[in-house]
Amino acid sequence: MVKNNSPDETLLPHKIDLDLMEQVEEALADILEDDSQTILAFSFTGENERWWAWYTTDVDIAGERLNAALAGFDELPISITANTDPDWDEYNGVLEDFAEGT
Repeated sequence: MVKNNSPDETLLPHKIDLDLMEQVEEALADILEDDSQTILAFSFTGENERWWAWYTTDVDIAGERLNAALAGFDELPISITANTDPDWDEYNGVLEDFAEGT
């Protein structure tokens, strides 16, 4: 998750912050998804942050790759957590939420 400061009540990032978030996401995807060991399941932007959900077969390898991907950036306001979700319940919940909205 990357936090940002929003210019207004929409809580969406400034263009420069959004561009940085997209650069970070691209760098992460390039390294993490290279061999499908880790994949980006979904992401959300709002409430002054961008939140990514990655699914991985090995948290340690994903962590090493994450550090490599972020090495080219200045220090970022990032929070990282790892959870066990072998049945992809979070992902399926997102799909259900969006299906209900259509």
